[in-house]
Amino acid sequence: MNFPTATDYSRLRCANSPTDWVGLCSRNSRNTIYRQLKDAFPDENYHHASRLKSFEQNESGVVAQFEDGREISCDLLVGADGANSAIRRQLLPDVLPEYAGYVAWRGLVNESEMEPAIARVFQDKFTFYQGRNSHILCYLIPGENGELLEGKRRLNWVWYWNIPENELRVALTDKTGVFRNYSVPQGTVPAELIEKQRTVAKDFLPEAFQHLFNSTKEPFIQPIYDLSVPQMAFGRVCLIGDAAFVPRPHTAASTSKAANISMTLAQAISNYESDVIAALKNWQPSQLELGNYLRKLGTSLGNRSQFGIS
Repeated sequence: MNFPTATDYSRLRCANSPTDWVGLCSRNSRNTIYRQLKDAFPDENYHHASRLKSFEQNESGVVAQFEDGREISCDLLVGADGANSAIRRQLLPDVLPEYAGYVAWRGLVNESEMEPAIARVFQDKFTFYQGRNSHILCYLIPGENGELLEGKRRLNWVWYWNIPENELRVALTDKTGVFRNYSVPQGTVPAELIEKQRTVAKDFLPEAFQHLFNSTKEPFIQPIYDLSVPQMAFGRVCLIGDAAFVPRPHTAASTSKAANISMTLAQAISNYESDVIAALKNWQPSQLELGNYLRKLGTSLGNRSQFGIS
C-alpha cells in the first residue's frame, strides 16, 4: 500500500525562539529537533556518562546519588531514563518491560544509493506491505545533516518480525557475544544473522522492499516491549517518557509524546509557582490517560498485524 504524502517542509530554525514557527505537522525529523534543542541547552548543564545509582527525597528536596560518587541536591527529579529506568526500579521495582513477541529490523538507506526505479516506489509516499504475521513500512526522512532535496534524503524502513521468546537471546546477541536487552545497534548485528534475514526477505517481501533491505549496510534490531506504570508522580520525583510508558512504535507518537510531556510538565510547575509536589499531582492524571491510551492503541495495532488478533 502506498499512501501519498505532501512534500511540505518547514524548518525549526531556533529552539529558544518559540515564535519562529508554529503549526501542525504530520511528520518530523527527530535528529533535526534534537540538534536544535541541544544547541539551545548549555553544555555545562548536560553531563554525559553520569549513571544514577539511587536517590532520597523529603518535603524540601531530592538528593541524587551517582555511581561516580557525586551527590546533587535538587527540587525536582525527572526520571526520563528510558525503558530500563533506574529511577523506576527504585520507585516501582515490580514493573518490568514485557516482550511483545516480535522485533523490529530497522535500517537507513541514502536515497542516492537506490536504483532510480526503486527509489520512485517510495518517493513522497508512506509505503506498507502487510504479509502473514508480519509487516514492513518505509518513508523518507531528511539526510544526515537535515537535507531535504530529492536525492539527498534517506529512506527509513522498519520490518516487524515475530521471534518466540525462547529464541530472543540469539537475535539480541551482538557479533562480540554481548547480549543486548533493548537494541542491537548498527554495526553490531552478526553477519550470519543478517544473511539469514536476507534469505527470509527473498521469500517474504515484495521486490522493492527486498532491494531496500539488501541495500542497507548496517541494519539493526530492536525488540518490541510493553510497559506501563500505575503512577508517575512520587512527591518531588516523576517518571516520564519510556521510563513510564513504552507504547509500541506503530502509534508513531514518540516525538509528539515527548513534546507533550515536556510542555505540560513545565506549564504545571509554572501554574503552581514552583510548588513541585502540587504541580506533579495536578500533572499526573492527564499523562496517565495519554500513556494508557497509546499503550492500548499500540498493542491493538501490533497484535492485529503480527498475530491476527483484533
